Amino acid sequence: MGKEKDGAKLTCPIEMVITKKEREGIPTAEAIANSKSLKEKLQEHYTQKKKKRTDALKNILTPEFVNRFAVPVYLFTVASAWKIAFFDVMPLMYEGNDRVIFWQQALSIFLLFEIMANWLGIRYVDSTYPRLLKIKAKEKEEDEMYKEVLAKHGNSKDNEDSSCAKLMQTNSDNGEKSQSSAAEKKSSTKKDENSTEDPKTKLMQDAYKANLEMEFKKEQQKSISDLVKSTDEDNSKVPQSSSGASKTKAASKASTMDKGKSSAPAPVISKKNNTVTYPYWSWVPCFDCNRIRPPRCHHCPVCKTCILKRDHHCFFAGNCVGYRNHRYFYTFLLWAWVCSVYSTIHGFPYIYMFLWEDMSYVDIFVPIVLIRWLLGYVSFQAALCITTLSCCIYFDLVTSTFIYTNTHLICWGLTSFEKVFLKRTLEVKDTRSLNKKIRSVFGRNWLLNLLIPMSWLYDVEEDPVEWPHIQVIKHKP
Repeated sequence: MGKEKDGAKLTCPIEMVITKKEREGIPTAEAIANSKSLKEKLQEHYTQKKKKRTDALKNILTPEFVNRFAVPVYLFTVASAWKIAFFDVMPLMYEGNDRVIFWQQALSIFLLFEIMANWLGIRYVDSTYPRLLKIKAKEKEEDEMYKEVLAKHGNSKDNEDSSCAKLMQTNSDNGEKSQSSAAEKKSSTKKDENSTEDPKTKLMQDAYKANLEMEFKKEQQKSISDLVKSTDEDNSKVPQSSSGASKTKAASKASTMDKGKSSAPAPVISKKNNTVTYPYWSWVPCFDCNRIRPPRCHHCPVCKTCILKRDHHCFFAGNCVGYRNHRYFYTFLLWAWVCSVYSTIHGFPYIYMFLWEDMSYVDIFVPIVLIRWLLGYVSFQAALCITTLSCCIYFDLVTSTFIYTNTHLICWGLTSFEKVFLKRTLEVKDTRSLNKKIRSVFGRNWLLNLLIPMSWLYDVEEDPVEWPHIQVIKHKP
């Protein structure tokens, strides 16, 4: 190993054997240059923690959480306000006048009944599209049963004619059995092909067919209205004989209309995001419910179903406002506004006269009065009255704004979704009179619905699928 030369001991360098794993673990010069410093790593670590916290807060304030939280807040406000008004405010403020106390307590009971009855109507009256489909399916079954009964117990002549027709059909179809069997085979193969198709594409095809039918019905209504207008003009100008000719001409024009000629609302396909957007007034496939839905029907992510003529989701009731429970929502707003104003008017003098001696100006804020109550500086009655009064003031503002907007929407025949989210290029117009617009929300004898919920007697006069009285006007941008 070592050799001595000129008195000095020389050593040969030892060869270092480096494995492949060790070679891969050694950082290169570029990696060292591009590596992050300790300060940058700490900053990245803390920013990731902040993002996690904000994401956690966002996940907490979901619509489902708000839906669960808003209902107890409403029930607490109603129960505490009624308890304070009935047992505390009335006996103390009207002490010595038993008749006034009796009528005030009777009024509070009446207001509680109105609010809770309409709140239950918003929460439990069903405006969903599956309910309407079930009703239509039952009506079809009843019609089929009625036809079978008529076929069995009909007149003898009708029975003889029907039997002759059956015999003639069997005699004529003897030579065409092969064609019918071939057609059945083709239809079966088509069904098999449709079954193997993607359900999304099938829903899109169903939506296109429904839009074609909707456009065809609109054209039929236009042709009928033109026919009526033309006949009215002919009756005013031309003698009776010529008006009959114009009727036949217009009827022949209406009969020559074909479904294939009507143009259905076409969806817009964006290649960037791979999304398909349908126009507002059209049948749209709902991939969550796995069915197509009519115009003005929207899917609610909280209720997890499609709502007919969906206005919005009411978190205080925990249900969507649609075409059947919009009457309850409006009457609930009216009576809730009356109750909140009534309790606010009585709340301020009650606190000033009987509770303000043991309180301070800081206690008008709800979080502070609750903390002071937990620490023992304020009584439970004072904390309850302050929180209830603040909730009543909040409901004063909310109900008044909602009453104003919903009154205008009912007069216009629109929904809040159409008022807020629709572009100016699209206009939805209700051609009915004001009385019919009100009856489309409240039904007949709509003034009685403001006092007593009467949905089981007077149903809503509205067609939530066809919408024959609605005109959709497209303006130039």
